[in-house]
Amino acid sequence: MKLSICMMVKNEEKNLHRCLESLKPILEQIDSELVIVDTGSSDNTVEIARQYTDKVYFHKWNNDFSSMRNITIGYAKGEWILIIDADEKIEDTSEIILFLNSIYANKYKSVDVNIKNITNIEDNRYGIISSPRMFLNDGTFRYEGRIHNIPIYKKPTVVLNITFLHYGYIETDTKLMKKKFLRTSSILIEEIKKDPKNIYYNYQLAVSYAMYKDYDKALKQIIKTYKIINDRKLNKKDYVYIYYEMASYYYFAGDSTKYKIIEDICKEGIQLEKEYIDLYFLLGKISIFTNNFVQAQKSYKEYINLLENYKNLSIYKNTAFKLYTLDRLEETYYDLSFIFFNLKKYKECIIYIKKLSSGKYIEKAFELIVKSYLKLKKHEELKEYYNENIVCLDKNKLRIFYSYLELEIDKSIEEDRVDIISKFSGNNDTYSFLNKIRVYYNSEYENLGQLVNKFVRVLDLNYEPNYFGDLIYYKIKLKDDIYDMLSNVSMNKIEEFIVYIANKYDDFKDTAYNYITQNINSDFQVIRVNRLLDRFVLVMDKLNEEQYRFIFKDYVNSGIKYISVIYSNEILDNEMIYDVKNDEDSFFIFMNKANQLKTYNEKEYIKYLRKALELYPFMKKGIGMLLDDFKNKFNAKNNEFENYKKKVKITIKAFIDNNKLDEANKIIAEYEQIVKDDLEVVLFKSKISLKKLSNVNTSYKM
Repeated sequence: MKLSICMMVKNEEKNLHRCLESLKPILEQIDSELVIVDTGSSDNTVEIARQYTDKVYFHKWNNDFSSMRNITIGYAKGEWILIIDADEKIEDTSEIILFLNSIYANKYKSVDVNIKNITNIEDNRYGIISSPRMFLNDGTFRYEGRIHNIPIYKKPTVVLNITFLHYGYIETDTKLMKKKFLRTSSILIEEIKKDPKNIYYNYQLAVSYAMYKDYDKALKQIIKTYKIINDRKLNKKDYVYIYYEMASYYYFAGDSTKYKIIEDICKEGIQLEKEYIDLYFLLGKISIFTNNFVQAQKSYKEYINLLENYKNLSIYKNTAFKLYTLDRLEETYYDLSFIFFNLKKYKECIIYIKKLSSGKYIEKAFELIVKSYLKLKKHEELKEYYNENIVCLDKNKLRIFYSYLELEIDKSIEEDRVDIISKFSGNNDTYSFLNKIRVYYNSEYENLGQLVNKFVRVLDLNYEPNYFGDLIYYKIKLKDDIYDMLSNVSMNKIEEFIVYIANKYDDFKDTAYNYITQNINSDFQVIRVNRLLDRFVLVMDKLNEEQYRFIFKDYVNSGIKYISVIYSNEILDNEMIYDVKNDEDSFFIFMNKANQLKTYNEKEYIKYLRKALELYPFMKKGIGMLLDDFKNKFNAKNNEFENYKKKVKITIKAFIDNNKLDEANKIIAEYEQIVKDDLEVVLFKSKISLKKLSNVNTSYKM
């Protein structure tokens, strides 16, 4: 028999089918056997295994990986032994089959393969390590070490271009990671207690902490490992594989001084191993954080050079090295584009932008893409890049791109703005059609209002970004009806559009004022929009007093009518301000109450104006005008009343002087119905009494 495939398994129903299916070509084309040792499964693992082989054996787990591996090897009858785990699969078995069927195999006693450790499926993150997995079954091959079992085998070793995909450390599977951490770390801690200076166990414990995302403990453990190497005066080059882990753990757990430490670690590691590709990548990344863009460029370019030929690197074939950054080329291209953008080298930035191929990094580079092309005034080239790389992305990503483009359009001079809009008006999508309308507006197209109406009918403005507010602005400028097009648009969205318009257009105040003055009526669709327009015009506070009074009056009237439609009488009458949508609606409740009280209870009227102001201080100026009006009216009434009192008193005095006392008393009686406790009137009454007494005495003498 040519080959024995040996496995040990426990509760692997989730993975086993995938693994064993990948082995079928070998089992079908090579004289081989599949040996599976189960160590205590409680799920369907055994049933799945028996679908592929009748050589299923049972041995209780003894907490020693190497011991269990050696049990599986003990069942092997093949000339060669292939070791694979249930959470792995072989990507392409053809080279194994070719090797075993060739005389070439007679020259070797072991085979190295690539183990691709998948850490994040969604982001396609992985690390690669070269590992011996196929061995001549000469009776001496075995495993040693309770954890991270180490194969003891003979050389020469051939490196085959075969990849095992390993799914055992998917970082998003927290349950799995915790299970493996607890199992692995407990054994490692036991072994370290027996042999505290064991570099391999100390290093693997640091790795275990990191896989469990406990970077504080991982950093302490890797520093301890490094110290052991130093204290024992060992050759650091033999242990250079710890440098990337040490630098990475500092990155995740270090303090504010970490970047300089990481830089020093990377440089020391590179001095020991010139091919250490991971350290070049990390040095490039750290150099960006410290704004050392020259060093970042140099490090990243060396990383790219090594990556282009990584399969021929000696460290790629070194089983001590796990390479973590072979999947980071796109990230490197992005970082280089970022570096050149910050150096204002926009041509170089675009060179690396064009190397990006994944949607993830193209999306991340949207801002750099837009700004770099526009800085160079390469409008047509930007549109070409967009058509080739961006237009195919989903709608949400496109909107992010458009938002960056819109920001730059707004900053551009008029000539560039018109050209960019024109360039992005040729596709068959809503953004292009918006730009077509913008082009027509700039060219004073006479049927623009009809074109906007036609466009809006097929749009749901509730789901469009704020820059579609241009459509509303154009309609306002044309004095066309905006109320119908906004009748099914939420108030929040309308407000978002108006904020955009108010910030973008310098003439918004005058344009909105003129539009409002021509569109005042009690139709609900009108008042719901007008109160928003009113509010923005008022808050901008660029109106003269007459204009401000007019708009404030319309704002209050529209607001009161609006709340009377959307809220019940119970809420309005009982002033249930905590049950309405916002402070503005509460403001209108109090203003409504104030208006009701104005004509018959001036004191309460003032109280409610002040309550409205306290709740919604944005309308301080308008409320101030109402309070001033009341004060002026009160003063005018007071002056009128004082004049009345003076005239009455003159009349009373004249009657008294002319001895017309009855007429004087009659006027005093009427006056006291209006004015109480007037001291002058009391004196008048005393004078009348004296006069009457004097008249009686005079009559008596006669």
